Amino acid sequence: VLGVFGLCWVCLGFLGDNCNTNFGGISRKGTNNVFAILNEKLKRNISGIGCAAHILHNAMHSSTDILPTDIELIINKIFQYFHIYTVRIEKLKDFCDFVNIEYKNILGSVKTRWLSLQPAVSRIIDLYPALKSYFMSQEKCPTVLKTFFNDPVSIAWLYFVQSQLKVVCDTIKKIEGDHISACEVYEEIEVLCGKIKNRKSQRFFTSELAQLISDLDKNKLYSEKKFIEITDEFYDTFLSYVEKWGYHFEPLKVFRWIQLLDLPIWSDIQESFKYIIKNNPTLKFDEDEIFDEFNHVINVVKVKMPNWKNGSKAEDRWCEIFETLEKNNISIKYFTIILEYSMAIPGTNASVERVFSITNVLWTDEKNRFIVDTIRSIIIVKQHFKNVSCTEFYTFLLEHPQLLKLISSSGKYEKSNSEDTSEQLSSK
Repeated sequence: VLGVFGLCWVCLGFLGDNCNTNFGGISRKGTNNVFAILNEKLKRNISGIGCAAHILHNAMHSSTDILPTDIELIINKIFQYFHIYTVRIEKLKDFCDFVNIEYKNILGSVKTRWLSLQPAVSRIIDLYPALKSYFMSQEKCPTVLKTFFNDPVSIAWLYFVQSQLKVVCDTIKKIEGDHISACEVYEEIEVLCGKIKNRKSQRFFTSELAQLISDLDKNKLYSEKKFIEITDEFYDTFLSYVEKWGYHFEPLKVFRWIQLLDLPIWSDIQESFKYIIKNNPTLKFDEDEIFDEFNHVINVVKVKMPNWKNGSKAEDRWCEIFETLEKNNISIKYFTIILEYSMAIPGTNASVERVFSITNVLWTDEKNRFIVDTIRSIIIVKQHFKNVSCTEFYTFLLEHPQLLKLISSSGKYEKSNSEDTSEQLSSK
């Protein structure tokens, strides 16, 4: 496909899940995988990036496995116990009223997406007194749940996992964006690992958890020292997994300066184009010209940097720089190549997987008469209008009555009308 559309020359990297099919395992020494075959066909080495979101998901999964309590198992066991059982839910509501807690729906989690575990854990913590009373009152309580609620340390592990999930999931949400480059993802991972190291070195626990652990230790129900030893092992496991599977992000730190978090220096730029030349030997850079371009850029950055707000996107900052240089008829062609290269390498494949998710929701057994062009058009609308509110989209449709006619027509099912329908919907 890359060859048919003439895209081989602009293929900079391959990003995918860290499975054997894509990369041949952690060592990446095999030849019968997508990454190796791409390098062979392109006759050059492209960057191979494993999905950072999956790495963090799996790191969290591996870390929680070393805890004495299987939190994920408990969460889903409770969810399944109440799921679709109205009578049980009504009884739980009575227990919530008794302990003066507002009832909320029990949530489950999806094993492949740890973002779903955070709200599920928080919900169990909110309902914990009612849930404990409920299960302890049951004659035939599931053994695993009876053991869990009988253990005074269980709530402590819930609080601990909730705290770790918050910092990890906040990072995952940032790196799962549609417009984030691999070098930006590298920065986010470094920041996250720094936070985890600080938590370990300073033995950070929330006030509520710290008090709970102290009370358990005083009452000789559970050793505070043992709790700290296990949490230290949790942190070590997390950091070790990220380091082991995220090593391919390490070379991209040469592009860190592009985020303009601080003033770039000449050695940063040198390392960047050396990295590009290493993977693209036919590409040539004139260092004398790059140095001149570097000084033009630095002069603009020094003026602009005090006015940039924290959290502003790197691409927006570079657009300001380009506009200023263009007004002064200053060309930075080599800088443009470096910027395009670094920003074109995505950090996660979450945006691609979202398209698959949309397709799976749309194209079901009940909707199997949808034609490909119709599915394509719906995906385009969902992707390009996802930041538009319902009110705004309602107004938009009222201003385009022809779209309403197409939506209600049978053209989306009939093959004879598929081409015209797709073209009109896609153009809008």
